[in-house]
Amino acid sequence: MLSSMRPHLRTPPGPRAAEHGGALAELAMVIPLMLSLLLVIFDFGQGFLAYISVSNGARDGARAAMLYEEACTHSSVQPQVELAATNGASPYTVTVTVTVPATGQCRVRVTHAYTPILPFVTSSFELPFVGPVGPLWDGTLAHAMVSQ
Repeated sequence: MLSSMRPHLRTPPGPRAAEHGGALAELAMVIPLMLSLLLVIFDFGQGFLAYISVSNGARDGARAAMLYEEACTHSSVQPQVELAATNGASPYTVTVTVTVPATGQCRVRVTHAYTPILPFVTSSFELPFVGPVGPLWDGTLAHAMVSQ
């Protein structure tokens, strides 16, 4: 058999020979960015859920304050307003403040200290060529509602 009749099993050297492993290198660069993006989306989703719960707690507390004919700072009414606000903001641990401003309406303020997963949101960090940045947010969620 002539050597010219045998099939060539090796690929000839050319421009594609240098690309072996290029896709793996690109994947190694893209995966950390994609995972970071997913973590940011998850973290902001959790923060938004906490904000909605705090807002619901303030609304439920103001609604409970409207049901009573006494002032909302009365000794029998204030625990009921605080309980309604706390239950409305569950499963988060909240602080409820009930006040009566000069207008005479009941003001229910619900606060929650949210701790995000991403550390750079609530602490300062250093960027090259820019300097210190942050904190972007102090981690406190607060919402107030006024009963009519």
